[in-house]
Amino acid sequence: MLMKGLRGAAVVWLVFLAGCGTSTSTHAIKPAFPVVVPFAIDQAGSRVKVAFELPAAWDDGRLRPVFIGFRAVDKKGGDDAEFQAARQVMRYLDREPIPVRLRVWRLEGGRRVPVVLHELQRIVEADRSFYVPQESEILTHHYATTDDAEEMESAGYWQEGKIYYIHQFARIVPPTPGRYELEVESLASHPPLHGLRYELMVSHYHVKGIW
Repeated sequence: MLMKGLRGAAVVWLVFLAGCGTSTSTHAIKPAFPVVVPFAIDQAGSRVKVAFELPAAWDDGRLRPVFIGFRAVDKKGGDDAEFQAARQVMRYLDREPIPVRLRVWRLEGGRRVPVVLHELQRIVEADRSFYVPQESEILTHHYATTDDAEEMESAGYWQEGKIYYIHQFARIVPPTPGRYELEVESLASHPPLHGLRYELMVSHYHVKGIW
């Protein structure tokens, strides 16, 4: 549960295909980062394709880690019914798997080189967390996290009066600067999540020094 904001699309090209079959396309003047684009993750079959430029962002001599995830957008305040609806969404996000097909390529010399993403693994009994490479393009786990608030606000992705529930699917490891393409598809419908806006995001973390 994080109070962050709305930021506009930062993409070379974007194709959004909702489960209802509608489609739109948006073109930007130049590739940019961070990435925030519409993604109806609550609807089975919803797909997004996006290209972006990953910058060389350094922290203590190392490239800052980058995660791919999503955020639910809600408004602050509201009546009791809206509050209970928001709690239902938060409980669902905390407890339920959200399977997606996620693929990423790095563009090198005119070639699309597949990127092996790293997924967070937690051992609750041992109070340990670590990232492991995932050869499968199907991811089901997601964990609450924080984006780089200053970076997102500077990019125009913050809106007063909104609340953002941010979750990560995986990391790009290593976060090598350059051009990337990303495709994601929601593989299940989630009726308890209906009613809010959802967005795909690619971002640095809020707190520097996370490795």
